[in-house]
Amino acid sequence: MMPESLSTAFWIGATLVAFLYTALLRLAVRVSAKEADNGWDNAIGYSVVTILLAFLAGWILESRNILLILLIVPTHVLIQTLAIRVIYEVRYLRALLIGACHALMASLVIGGLATVAGFIAALILKKRIIADPIYFIRLLLRLLGIELPFAD
Repeated sequence: MMPESLSTAFWIGATLVAFLYTALLRLAVRVSAKEADNGWDNAIGYSVVTILLAFLAGWILESRNILLILLIVPTHVLIQTLAIRVIYEVRYLRALLIGACHALMASLVIGGLATVAGFIAALILKKRIIADPIYFIRLLLRLLGIELPFAD
């Protein structure tokens, strides 16, 4: 039996990750720039800049231009640092420190939670996968948007 709505689970997970990302930015600002305005509006504004940069990166990857693809990371670091500098009204080196601190904390926390969620999902699915190995393949294909005509 397949889950009713995988897209609902995706959006719940994406919302949780977005909230954690924004909360960790506030923590990073509190730790590395105590004098900066640390409101939710600033953190959400920075998160919006990050989302827009993700769309830009997707467009660049679709263009398949090697030079532009090589410039994705330095461009993102520069734009995010400038966004932190403007939004939080701090100096450039302090903005770099906030960005590095936030990237480290977000990677550790969100990566750790994803690992724990993967372990829990594996434990839940373990019985089903052992009893019906094709279930796992059907689940993966459904996550990719491929429906098999003979599946339940």
